[in-house]
Amino acid sequence: MSDDTPAPENEGTEPQPAPASPASRPPAPGSQAEELAAFLGKDVVLDTRGELLYVGRLEHVGDWFLTLVDADVHDLSDSRTRKDVYLIEAARFGVKKNRHQVMVRSREVVSLSTLASVILY
Repeated sequence: MSDDTPAPENEGTEPQPAPASPASRPPAPGSQAEELAAFLGKDVVLDTRGELLYVGRLEHVGDWFLTLVDADVHDLSDSRTRKDVYLIEAARFGVKKNRHQVMVRSREVVSLSTLASVILY
């Protein structure tokens, strides 16, 4: 009795390595990811077009979103504290985390700086 089962197509060939995931590839030259690479892993402040202010550790820079972890999403319209006073307190006492992770649409961000660059007065 012969076995008519066809041999697997990859039999006798070397296994091929999996393609690199997008997160492990170096950023494309001139991309947003390359421009912001120095901020990765640091606590940053994202000032937006609207009333939301984001403070947290920059984990990932994508084509469309910035990802923060251990972050505070602060709605300035619900707060009596001025933006500058809030940021000074965050720089002095640390981020008041209310999100494990948050993705912010890049086009909503008007400025990005490190929390360490906030001048205490």
